[in-house]
Order: sequence, then structure tokens, then C-alpha cells
Amino acid sequence: MMPAKGSVAVGLRMREKQAIIKEAAKRYRRTDKGQKMRMLDELVTLTGYNRSYAARALRERPGVHPKKVAGWTKAATAKKVALYKRRC
Repeated sequence: MMPAKGSVAVGLRMREKQAIIKEAAKRYRRTDKGQKMRMLDELVTLTGYNRSYAARALRERPGVHPKKVAGWTKAATAKKVALYKRRC
């Protein structure tokens, strides 16, 4: 995959990109919209990520899966299905 036009991401490894996103995400959550746009532009240029992917990476909290937070793990879903089948 070729990096985005004007990108300098050629020499960055995955761990380096993850570290950059982790640090940027802390600042991203506390800034106003104008600053967020500038931060996102910088991140896209630096990492070569797609803009929507970079924005999502900055918004999401690392290690927290949205479905697990909502209580929809595979085990919980299996239990619910089993209970539903017993009723029928």
C-alpha cells in the first residue's frame, strides 16, 4: 500500500504509529473543533492513515471494546439465545 500524497509515514513502524495516536488522543479529547481538525491533518500526514480511520482511532479509547461495554459479549449472547429458545 502506498502512503498518502505528501505523507512521511514511510519510515514509521506500527508501534510508533500507535504511540503517536495514544499521545495525540489524550490531547484530542480536550480540544476544540478547530484544533481537532489541525491535529487530524497532522496525524494523517504523519502516519499515512485514511482520515476517517485516524479520526476513529483518536476518538476510541484503547483496549475498550464497545460491544463488551454494552454487555454484548459472546457468552452473554449465547445465554440470551438459550433462554429465548426455552420459552418457545
